[in-house]
Amino acid sequence: MSLVSGGPAAAAHDHFVRFYDHDSTLVGEVAAYLRNGLETGAAALMIATPGHLREVRANWHAGEFDPAACEARGQLVMLDAQATLDRFMVDGRPDRALFEESVGALVRGAAARFDDVVAFGEMVALLWKEEKMRAALELEDLWNRLGQRHRFSLFCAYPMDACERGDMAEDFRHLCTAHAYVVQDEQRPGGYSEVEQGRMIAELRQKTAALENELAARKRAEAQLAQRERDMADFLENAVVGLHRVGPDGTILWANRAELAMLGYEAHEYIGRNIAEFHADRALLGTVMETLAGGGELHEQPARMRCKDGSIRHVLVSSSGRIEDGRFVSTRCFTHDVTERWQAQEALRERSAILHLALEAARMGYWTADLDTRTLRLSPQLCELLGTEPDELPIDAFVALVHPDDGDAFRTALEEAVAGRTMLRCPFRISQQAGRCRRFEARGEAIYGEDGTPVRFYGVCAELPSVA
Repeated sequence: MSLVSGGPAAAAHDHFVRFYDHDSTLVGEVAAYLRNGLETGAAALMIATPGHLREVRANWHAGEFDPAACEARGQLVMLDAQATLDRFMVDGRPDRALFEESVGALVRGAAARFDDVVAFGEMVALLWKEEKMRAALELEDLWNRLGQRHRFSLFCAYPMDACERGDMAEDFRHLCTAHAYVVQDEQRPGGYSEVEQGRMIAELRQKTAALENELAARKRAEAQLAQRERDMADFLENAVVGLHRVGPDGTILWANRAELAMLGYEAHEYIGRNIAEFHADRALLGTVMETLAGGGELHEQPARMRCKDGSIRHVLVSSSGRIEDGRFVSTRCFTHDVTERWQAQEALRERSAILHLALEAARMGYWTADLDTRTLRLSPQLCELLGTEPDELPIDAFVALVHPDDGDAFRTALEEAVAGRTMLRCPFRISQQAGRCRRFEARGEAIYGEDGTPVRFYGVCAELPSVA
């Protein structure tokens, strides 16, 4: 894999990597590694996270090792990993020239003064944890190229939990080969060299951890899916609206509690039977099934369904068909019981018909007035009696239809009834051709808002017998 121009550099002899599970183990190893180098006269360079910098210092203090003198003479340099990275990263990738100017200059200077250099770096681990694997491998390559020109020992470390994804196996293999060897807690005997064993063990750990993570993730996903299925089943089964599914042959495949309760059946009396047994309109049902099988939808289709007690429920059906590979599998049906609404509408239609007949027989019509806009709406019967067109008209226009001698009295009676909250009862005449008049009587009362303001007026007008 070519990372920089010229291809990847071979791993330097003293460039090794540690995959660790616990910070405490790593801190102890790094503290001992750097202290040993310092005590033998080598320069030490530590580029790490602030936490690890503090912990290594604490380890030295506990072991009665004071690095102050080493720092004072420049033998020990301890740097923040992120701040150092920022000095040579360009557009998310390490820049070779800037790396040489910063890290390379430190290594060259230390080697010139103290001959030997031991270094520990976590910059690559920071990139890896951010899932910038390519950038991490490019940085490892830059370290190896630096090691070809200057002899130093480099200790790299990566937390194992950042390497446990199954899709990073190839990157992990390249990461291992970018180092001369992998430090392990123990090596396995066999026909492999110690370096080969280290790499094989590291890769095996990565693959095992990745599989364990994938298995745990799959179990979590399966548990979440099972919970969603339970939630959905509960939602559908206990919905307040009737729901059912019907197969292409009309067999009821499933129905929820609301639908069974609406029709009065037990599950075994309804599910498994043909839906046609429960529809009062067979022709309508046939049309419905054809529509759904063809990919159409129904929205609040009126229908009548038979209950167990023989009564009829009026419902609105909304449904769509489930189509798989061009084949009609089942319906998705919502059944909304509107029996009470239908009965109320029937009663209203009955009352309206009776009222119409009564008004016709009594030669009477009704009118309503909007007192805010001061407009009247006349019933067809009243328009016919008064000889005017059905329409809304201003109150003043209605008063103009009244005989001139009765107009003021009608207006005054209406205003007094509204203001005094009393019943209007006022006779009036309508002028006809040839000087003839027809006699009527108006009755009505006002409706008031919550604040006492009159808002509407309802009245009737009945034609009185003519006087010779």
